[in-house]
Amino acid sequence: MRVRLFAFLAVVSLVAVPGAARSAAAEKTAEPAAVGQFQSIAELIADIKYLASLAGHEEEARQFDEMIKSQVGEKGLQGIDTKKPWGFYNTDVGTPGTILVPISDEKAFLDLLDHLNQKVEKGDDGIYSLSPDFPPVTIYFRFAHKYLYATAQDKDIIAKEKLLDPAKVLSPNRTSTVSLLLHLDQIPDGLKRMGLGQFEVAVANAKDEKPVGETDAQHAFKVQFLDDLVKRVNRFAKEGGDLDVRLNVDRKAHRLTAEATVTGKSGSKLKTNIADLGKETSLFGSMVGAGSAMNMLAHGALPADLRKAFEPVVDEAVSKALEHEKDETKRQQAEKVLKALNPTFKSGEVDAGFSLRGPNADHFYTVLAGIKLTDGKAVENALRDLVRTLPERDQAKVKFNAEREGKVRIHRVDAQDSYDTKARHVIGSNPIYIVIRNDAALITAGPDALQAIKDLATAEPIAQPQFEFDMGLARLAPLMAKEHPEAGKAAEQAFAKAGKGSDKIRFSVQGGDALKVRFSMQAAVVRFFSRVAEISGQHAQQTFREVGDKIEVSPAPSRKP
Repeated sequence: MRVRLFAFLAVVSLVAVPGAARSAAAEKTAEPAAVGQFQSIAELIADIKYLASLAGHEEEARQFDEMIKSQVGEKGLQGIDTKKPWGFYNTDVGTPGTILVPISDEKAFLDLLDHLNQKVEKGDDGIYSLSPDFPPVTIYFRFAHKYLYATAQDKDIIAKEKLLDPAKVLSPNRTSTVSLLLHLDQIPDGLKRMGLGQFEVAVANAKDEKPVGETDAQHAFKVQFLDDLVKRVNRFAKEGGDLDVRLNVDRKAHRLTAEATVTGKSGSKLKTNIADLGKETSLFGSMVGAGSAMNMLAHGALPADLRKAFEPVVDEAVSKALEHEKDETKRQQAEKVLKALNPTFKSGEVDAGFSLRGPNADHFYTVLAGIKLTDGKAVENALRDLVRTLPERDQAKVKFNAEREGKVRIHRVDAQDSYDTKARHVIGSNPIYIVIRNDAALITAGPDALQAIKDLATAEPIAQPQFEFDMGLARLAPLMAKEHPEAGKAAEQAFAKAGKGSDKIRFSVQGGDALKVRFSMQAAVVRFFSRVAEISGQHAQQTFREVGDKIEVSPAPSRKP
């Protein structure tokens, strides 16, 4: 009964969603402005069982499977074809959309509604209607092309001549578990103006606000940033092409993904800008490696007008930082370093990378980090001057030009004796290596730090996503186990049999043919976190039992009559 009710409520809830809008061109072609598509019910049930088993709920998955089987007969889920995809589409402005449900037996489906105490009436036009208690709207539906077409409030939406063939709406190429395709260029200008007007009012209110502590320079930059944001949102509304969102449970590849892509209209500046993003390079693209426990990379730049507004913010921040240093010698030293870094700050450009490689056989990691500089030579000179002011004992720890890679000089800092316990757990008792090129600063630490910085020292820029983050939990487990002992055991149970790469989590933002935001996670990662939680719970229960065993319960004192 619960399965039947769920199926019916899914129909009701989806048809009640207000529709997206379309343009005059869409009126001629009857092309939907929005299409949502779902895998078949059989596939969705299989995905649910799969995820449940990954999370360690095999028994619940078995019970769920038995419940489904008890409801599904030869005719399917009470008249619903459980092996075909289903979804919804919208073509009309300001109206609810149309939901498509595959039907194997019309009479069986009508019997289902009767069993749910839903009074159904059939009109002369072949359209059925019913008025459920919730939601309090009239639902209209009809049968055609072996599908149920359902909508709300206005039955003219599913008039016979307006029905779209499911074979053309539900594409066999969209194999994701759930997907949504929205044609942004089919939203009418009037509707766009209305939405943009509301957005601009909210932005205007934000521009007028000046929180306590916000300086004039910060406020001016905020205003400029919001003005730039309004321009970009207006361009997106005017020149946006398609928004495509997909969620997928890939049981064969053992991978879970979520992805959103946005395109610009052909020939538009937005499309050109997105394409240009795909061509941008990073100085630290070679830092990202398959043998890493964690990688992170980000690069991008502020527009010219925002860079100009950002400069006073930098000057103000530097001035305040120097004001807080009361020691005149230290203040002068800091002033030299900040002055050398000032062009980098004011450039409004970010290009930075981080990588945690390992662990090696001794369970230590190598840390790599890099950041783009505008005037690296000035930065290196300032640091050399700073080292000269240090006590002689500390100066001896810094070895300038200790190594070379081609024409690049590599400096070494022997700071091992000053590492705290956490640092020693990560990189061991190994020195730090530094390279300062005119365009970048690189730093490495750990057992393989010297070779790592040699590889990076002469690496060429390569095209990379604007933002990229990934981690391998099997490689991170030894580090996590130092504070969470259950992580090591959970990693072994989750990843040992799953194979290489089964521990990966990835997130990226990348330009090119489209602006793509993508998150992916191997299925074994779900099992890992489930096992961590399970083992932690077992440890907690064991601790409570041990504490309980140590507590001596004294007999209550007797009362005298």
